[in-house]
Amino acid sequence: MRKRNFQKILAVSMMVMLILTACQNKQNQDKVEKEANLEPITVSAAASLKETMDVIGEKYDETVEFNMGGSGTLRTQIESGAPVDVFISASKEHVSKLEEKNLVKESQDLLKNKLVIVGKEDLNSLDDLLNVGKFAIGEPESVPAGKYAKEALTNLGLFENMQDKIVFGSDVRNVLEWVKSGEVDYGVVYKTDALTAKDDVEIVYEFEEGTHKDIIYPVALLNEKPESKNFYDYLKGEEAKKVFEEYGYEVIDGVSK
Repeated sequence: MRKRNFQKILAVSMMVMLILTACQNKQNQDKVEKEANLEPITVSAAASLKETMDVIGEKYDETVEFNMGGSGTLRTQIESGAPVDVFISASKEHVSKLEEKNLVKESQDLLKNKLVIVGKEDLNSLDDLLNVGKFAIGEPESVPAGKYAKEALTNLGLFENMQDKIVFGSDVRNVLEWVKSGEVDYGVVYKTDALTAKDDVEIVYEFEEGTHKDIIYPVALLNEKPESKNFYDYLKGEEAKKVFEEYGYEVIDGVSK
């Protein structure tokens, strides 16, 4: 009797295992078929977002290709017809210019950041900058961090007196690399950039509010492809929010325009 009961239990267990295996195989097959049918999307994002986009790209379960660079350069690419689906800028200005040309379907302010000076040695005061060898900022016409830096240094009465010392980088990471390598003495980057390089540079000064415009990163949806909208919405969700906050950004909860 016990033997028959054991055989019955064993048969039921094997049946359950077979059903579970079949379900798992079906799920795997569905996933493979889904991925095979997915159309990859291209996301152009400000260079300062590189680490966060690397992590988000790994977490997101669909195909995303990232194009990182200075926000102004990325905007110009989009205006010239580059096949970009979602754009994350380090300045509202560049998304606004795309909106003026009817190249944006939907947009929303996504993140806030802060502006800092980094170097390898402390400053006694900002006046010390007048005696340094080279000081790097992003190109103000195309790099938002450079525009914020020029505005802040101007408001503090330093920019005009530093003309012979300032060199311009192609994006904010270019500036950071110059400081890390010792090619320049100090540079202006976002606080989140400085945190990624904390073993190589120090934050020697943080600009106060009011010395420059608020640093806002908007995200823009550039077409009506479902894959684009899915990623656009994902960036505003809880999983992406945790990644952004982990890397030092302040997440803005808002409503799409």
